[in-house]
Amino acid sequence: MTLLNGCIKWLYNSSVDYLPIVVSFEDMDVIVWTRCYVKMCMHSLKYPHSTVCGLLVCQKSKKSSNQTVMEILDCIPLIHSGHGLTHVLETALIQISNYYKSSDVQIGGLYQANKYFFDSTPTVFAQRIGEKLLENNSEAMVVMVNNLGLAQALDDHNEIESALTVYHFNDQKWKSRSGGYHFDNPKQAFDAVQEFIFKDQKHLNLIDFDNHLDDIRLDWNNKHINDMIDKWIKVSDI
Repeated sequence: MTLLNGCIKWLYNSSVDYLPIVVSFEDMDVIVWTRCYVKMCMHSLKYPHSTVCGLLVCQKSKKSSNQTVMEILDCIPLIHSGHGLTHVLETALIQISNYYKSSDVQIGGLYQANKYFFDSTPTVFAQRIGEKLLENNSEAMVVMVNNLGLAQALDDHNEIESALTVYHFNDQKWKSRSGGYHFDNPKQAFDAVQEFIFKDQKHLNLIDFDNHLDDIRLDWNNKHINDMIDKWIKVSDI
């Protein structure tokens, strides 16, 4: 069964008789890159009154014989207008699978930001998609945008790691991971959000699959956003 068909069947099946067995995450180092963080913030802040979600694009490597590094390089914004709509998910997974099939990166999980400010736990939809992704990637995760923590992180770069919570599947449940994650460059990630969202309001130009399905001329891969962020990063690293 393909990932696409499996996800759709999973969403429609209200009685779950299979839960994946996954590896231990005690020795996994999760790193969030600036481009991914900025785009997650853009998606969340473009639609602050909606639940938004997207897929995480990751690359796995070995740090040592007993430690794995999972780098969250990028994200693909999916939904804002009808959280859990299966036709959006179906179309998105087809195109994303085709786009990355010859790449060395993988879909490493799902991110989500809930519409209610004080609710930052994975919804049933997020949990089910996360569990289905585990069948193809035993290290898949769910990353929640912590709305309260994000508000603090936007004001103080020392609080930036409060913005996200990483969940892993453990003992048949999604649990927030002790130690969580860290940024590749936390100060750079903070400055990039200030630059692109608060100064230039580029988050209004972000395209998710809802937008793409409304107008197929719109680029769901957000190449214009990616190029802009990558160019800024190169300059800031000088």
